[in-house]
Amino acid sequence: MKTEYKKPQISAFIQTIVNAYGLDYGHVKATLTVNHPELFKKECCANCGASMEMTVYNADVFSAILLKKVAEAVRENIRKGVPFTEANMIHVPTLATTDAIRHRTTICKYLNYLQQPPSKKNSGYWLVTNWGWKALRGEAVPCEVKVFRGELVSREDDNGKRKTTTLGDLFSGYNERMATALERRDAVQEDYRADVRDYNKIEWAQFSNDFATPNLI
Repeated sequence: MKTEYKKPQISAFIQTIVNAYGLDYGHVKATLTVNHPELFKKECCANCGASMEMTVYNADVFSAILLKKVAEAVRENIRKGVPFTEANMIHVPTLATTDAIRHRTTICKYLNYLQQPPSKKNSGYWLVTNWGWKALRGEAVPCEVKVFRGELVSREDDNGKRKTTTLGDLFSGYNERMATALERRDAVQEDYRADVRDYNKIEWAQFSNDFATPNLI
């Protein structure tokens, strides 16, 4: 997770004034920069002083494991005969995994891998979305999102390109890093290789294609 700042709208405001009164853009901007430098500060709003901080969330192996764990719980419910709509509502706080994994719901929400059912807001229940099933099937999905004041701003970088990844890439990258760390005898707090080694995109493609998905977002 990294921090950026939402671009101020002062340039558009200057352009409006320039167009309306036939002024020179460079001259107007230079005058405002000298006399009102606060208008160009990226850290806070020149009008109300509120922070313009924007959080950038990136998919990582922990969010990928959470998605997989929730999907596995859905699959187990299906095997027990629970209808899909009900089966695809999993209580994340009681999932059999670590806090580091369970606490990735916010990232998974903004990445749109998991969402809370509208009827169960703040209940701890989450469902796998269409994008979540795509990720499990091995398809490339967005891996970076920008959030401003709790609202999704963009899934593209500054050049308008969407960054994507696959679960396979996230899991294989993690396995490689772990192998290197263990070879160097580095300290490892948690080893999640057991959670990723049985991932099979073909298996998930078959499962997700067998069921209608009426409650997915």
